[in-house]
Amino acid sequence: MKAEVILTAGFASTKHQVERTSKRLSEYLDKDVEGINYTDALAKNRAFFDGRDFIITHSGGINALDRPGIRADQIIAIAPPVPQSMTELIVRGFHKLRQCEGQFEAGFRQSSAYEGCRHLARSVKQIHELSRVSCFTLAQRLASNGSDITIAMMSDDGLFDYHTPHAEDDWFDIGGRVHVKEIAGDHLRFTNEPIAVMRDIALASTLMVPRFVDSRPADSLLRLAS
Repeated sequence: MKAEVILTAGFASTKHQVERTSKRLSEYLDKDVEGINYTDALAKNRAFFDGRDFIITHSGGINALDRPGIRADQIIAIAPPVPQSMTELIVRGFHKLRQCEGQFEAGFRQSSAYEGCRHLARSVKQIHELSRVSCFTLAQRLASNGSDITIAMMSDDGLFDYHTPHAEDDWFDIGGRVHVKEIAGDHLRFTNEPIAVMRDIALASTLMVPRFVDSRPADSLLRLAS
């Protein structure tokens, strides 16, 4: 029987991290939560995700949902990716992997840094793919299948920059079934405090326009008003 809730974790996520987070979410939601790491999520077929009640993704985990026709009742994408250069992702990502390593009690062999380095060729390929993913564009495709989707950006993410011109252009193009919110914290906050993050998302108001809307040209503002 399928779990009611699926958690797809981000790049270089480990079994230890996913199991820890899934257990806490299961207790909080009072539902069966099945967690899956990034590499395994990418290998799953469409049927694994389709028809779920609730899918939670963290970081690049939303990329596993980029399959034709996938529909879930509700999707929450936490700290999801926007297009950036591979160099930026590698430099920032290495820093985040080391942070993540220091915040778990498990040994180095169960850390994200170890997971990322022990399959180096695969990791480079995955980073290249992630550097081109736009959560706003992907969310729009998922919404067109009938899913209600929330993008939860972190105010001090440290890995993805949601206010580049490219990201904001994609944000301007999303439709009504995609809700964009911003909550406090950095990219790893969900890994460390999944329950607090879920509560903050529930309480946060939906953002209607990018933060720097006053710097956009007049025709962009007209599009929002129409």
